[in-house]
Amino acid sequence: MTPKVKGQITVFAALVFMLVTGLILTCLKSAVVYSYMTCAKQAAMISVENLMTHYHPVLKKYYGIMALDGGLGSSRLHLETLRVWAEDSFVHYMEGSALYGGSLELQADTPDIMMLDDQEWAYMRREILLGWKDKIKEESFDGVLNLWNYAHHSISGDIREEEEKAELVYSQREEKEESEETQKGQEPIDPRDGLADLLKGGVLAAALPDGYVLSEKSADFSDVSYPVEKEGAWEASTDFKDVDEVQALFESLSENMDLSAVIQKGEQFAALYSYIPEVFSNGSMTWEGVSHERALSYEMEYLLNGSGSDRENLEAAVKKLIWLRMFLNMAYLLTHPKEDAKVRETATLIAGFLLLPEFQEVICILLKLAWAYTESLADCRTLLEGEKVSLLKKEGDWKISWESMLGLSADTLDQTENRGEGGMDYTGYLTLFLMLMSNETLMRRMTHLMEKNIRLTEGNGSFCMSNCIYGIRGSFDYSVGGIFRQNTAVSMTY
Repeated sequence: MTPKVKGQITVFAALVFMLVTGLILTCLKSAVVYSYMTCAKQAAMISVENLMTHYHPVLKKYYGIMALDGGLGSSRLHLETLRVWAEDSFVHYMEGSALYGGSLELQADTPDIMMLDDQEWAYMRREILLGWKDKIKEESFDGVLNLWNYAHHSISGDIREEEEKAELVYSQREEKEESEETQKGQEPIDPRDGLADLLKGGVLAAALPDGYVLSEKSADFSDVSYPVEKEGAWEASTDFKDVDEVQALFESLSENMDLSAVIQKGEQFAALYSYIPEVFSNGSMTWEGVSHERALSYEMEYLLNGSGSDRENLEAAVKKLIWLRMFLNMAYLLTHPKEDAKVRETATLIAGFLLLPEFQEVICILLKLAWAYTESLADCRTLLEGEKVSLLKKEGDWKISWESMLGLSADTLDQTENRGEGGMDYTGYLTLFLMLMSNETLMRRMTHLMEKNIRLTEGNGSFCMSNCIYGIRGSFDYSVGGIFRQNTAVSMTY
């Protein structure tokens, strides 16, 4: 016979039991909910990171930029496909969790994306900075700016002043010498005539060194993601006999080559201007960079000019280089009296032969400009060969003598060895010119080259830089069944 045991519980004890049981269940649910939340956050993070692991390998290899091709190989952005990928990844992780024991209901929102061109290309510049912050090259353009300002203002002011003086004296001359026997003796040699003959084949032909193989590549940029309206190429006259043309030259250079903002801009975007010469080729015969097939050979020149022709881009860059070097060379001539005496002697002969002695000073300035321009042609050849040219030349750096100017021909430049121990190379000058451009135009043209070159690789014929994603924010609404059903939402950014 089983003994009977009587038990009893007081109301107070029952309340205590219920309270303790409720507390235990609450703690258990909190632990489960917290575990679910932690697991969901981990799943969200892995889902978003998993998307970004599909970064475009060629973009990373060629240009060091990690970005997801949102077009997935096509020209159209596939956000819905990315959403499904993220959702599948989230479910896969949650179902593999030790906590998973019931049903999982999930709705992934269309991901919020950050494109490379967002915030005025800030994300693309940030990606470049991350890869290039340890490779930034310190370039100082203070010397260029100071010499440019000195030569430009001195020449433009002097020639205008001297022309006004000469015109005044000439107009007041009582007896014009036209009535007398004129132009006696042999006509003096005017080196400006030799320069004009040298340039008959074009500036590019005169500026290219011996053995230079000119690229004739061309590419169609009408289908790029970020089109830029090509600016009209500015032209400057090389007629150093026409004062009006020379004055127009000064005005044109002032408008198109304002160097005043270069220093500040160079400091602000130092990583970008160190990055460009490393990944984009140029016309220097010694350029070395990442080796791969390219739509154009002269890429830095394309960034400057925006033409689909290598020849046109190189010619535009060479012209800018020659004009800049002309003023830097003019600064040398203005500070060396010995050179001034040689030029002045020839100017006196020419002015006398023309019966225009009043214009001797004007002719002298024009002859110096022609001399500085010819020296800049020699400089350009040196730079394209991969050598450096001193910013402000010393006596030993100057190679085109005045005697050579008086017998100027193509052979004069061919026989010139013009190398400076210091100064900048061709890439440095191109970088300086890039600093004169608007950032928007520069960044767009960079993407043109990236896009065109990547399309040359297998399977990337429809690649578009406008589809490149820098970051993703994924949002997931999920419900987990079981003893403690949990409905919540979680988001994660990568």
